[in-house]
Amino acid sequence: MKNIERSRSHKVALEKIQSLLPKDLVVEPHPSFSQDEENLYTLVSSRSHRLLGFPVSGGSNSFIQEPWFNKDYPGVHIREDGYPMHCSTPVCDRTVECKGAMCCNTVMYNALSTITAWFARHDIEYVVLDGTLLGGARDKDVIPWTEDMDIGIHAKDVPKLIRQKEIPFHFAYKQETIIPRGCEAHNPGFPGKYSNSTPSLDTLKNGLEAQRGQGSYYIDIYPFETSWEISNEFDSGCLKRNKDGTIRKGTVQIRDRTFNAPVDIEQCLVEWYGKDWRTPKHDNSNDVIVEPSKPASMSKAYEHGIKAVAGDSAKGAHTVHYLA
Repeated sequence: MKNIERSRSHKVALEKIQSLLPKDLVVEPHPSFSQDEENLYTLVSSRSHRLLGFPVSGGSNSFIQEPWFNKDYPGVHIREDGYPMHCSTPVCDRTVECKGAMCCNTVMYNALSTITAWFARHDIEYVVLDGTLLGGARDKDVIPWTEDMDIGIHAKDVPKLIRQKEIPFHFAYKQETIIPRGCEAHNPGFPGKYSNSTPSLDTLKNGLEAQRGQGSYYIDIYPFETSWEISNEFDSGCLKRNKDGTIRKGTVQIRDRTFNAPVDIEQCLVEWYGKDWRTPKHDNSNDVIVEPSKPASMSKAYEHGIKAVAGDSAKGAHTVHYLA
């Protein structure tokens, strides 16, 4: 009887916690393999399905970040390195109507091209994932309103990426950030202003660079062997390995270039965005689209944070929509 009462109390407590959270945060079972941890839950951001942390024991309301170990690769881990990470990103225009070099999706396309060309020179295997794959498959472009790029690589290649000095991008990994994160460090060619910042660990952990004025975009790196999220994709069959451990790959076209992608793009996108992934959805707060707007207002958004956009929106300068 006590176990039943404890179970009911546990469920009520979880429902109460969920009711107090923002819509883009979800309480989920901890992806453990131990029966002793069956009642351990994690806080996950539905925006990118980012694992935010495990609850602190002893009745605390805090969450802590702990390394997650893949049972298939128990000896593989990534050393902390690269932090603090100094960024210099273009103050670009994220509106749908933008065309040309001032657009954020042009900036991000150039960044993706530079980074993946560096991968090719150093024999680093990669695939584009999530919103980056969605934009390529749906629009043959980077989604105009996206704030990040999503790339999967092997864990063994992360130290090379963090320590590289050849391309103007910085990468870092800390336990608190869950996955390696990256930012532009003044990639030349942008015709406008650049914004300098050093994102805090909290900003990197939650992917809030653009909202907090600490960069106009960022780069998520998902190690195949150590990312909890990517492990799920192998389990579901979205991602597939060859017998030698390499990734089975297809390609996706983004503008005038092709990039490596999961071999079954359709399966991945259906899993991540639903069968109607070709249609943007108002209820998927993956990123923010602002239309129409003045370039000056968008500059303020990156220099002073997302509150600048919200303030102008209240005055009728923008309409803000949440789309896939």
